[in-house]
Amino acid sequence: MRAAFKCKTGGFTFLEVILVLLFISIFATVAVLRQPPTDVALKARSEVLKTHIRYAQGRAMNTDTAWGLRYDDNTNTYWLFSGNNPDDPGSRRLLPGEKDATVPIEQGIVLDRGGFTLSFDTWGRPGSGGSLLSSALPITLSKNGQSMRLTIIPNTGFVQ
Repeated sequence: MRAAFKCKTGGFTFLEVILVLLFISIFATVAVLRQPPTDVALKARSEVLKTHIRYAQGRAMNTDTAWGLRYDDNTNTYWLFSGNNPDDPGSRRLLPGEKDATVPIEQGIVLDRGGFTLSFDTWGRPGSGGSLLSSALPITLSKNGQSMRLTIIPNTGFVQ
């Protein structure tokens, strides 16, 4: 008597694997294209501003002087300052990567805070208007209906 061997095929064929990968790539492409594009200038300016805020905090922690940033909404510019008088032109310092002490914000980008002063004490704690922050300080940059939000956390000065 001959034993009958039955061949079991339980795997996928090469064609089935290719079709599944094709459908996944089509769905992924459609999902990516449906997301609104982020304005590159807005994203770049928010990252630069975040870096400048962290730089001011680092300078304050490494010296015996308060350091901070002052934003003027009339001219749409901001600058780094040392000491307690941000409006004194003699207290303005050059930020890394900038050619001038006054940094212009690109045309069309708006900060929602109005004019503000953000300073850091020698412990790196953030303050505004001469006193330490008691709650998170949000700064929103907007352009063409899109916005990026930075938040400065009280006590630590962490920028997220």
